[in-house]
Amino acid sequence: ARNHLSEVPDVIFLDINRPAIDGFSFLLAYDGMPAAFKKKCKLVVLSSTDNRHNIDDVYACNSVKAVLPKP
Repeated sequence: ARNHLSEVPDVIFLDINRPAIDGFSFLLAYDGMPAAFKKKCKLVVLSSTDNRHNIDDVYACNSVKAVLPKP
């Protein structure tokens, strides 16, 4: 059997303000991924917002390891 976890990235850098699917929708989908996937792949969110409510919403996803400001 092939180990699909070897194809999973170690880190995903996620911009909250994305086209097509916004970052919050991505976080909801990510939360539904298998535990082994989430354990291997960490999320780092990039954001230009200084809105504390939005940042708190991001950290509500336990898989998010950091929120970094966009340059």
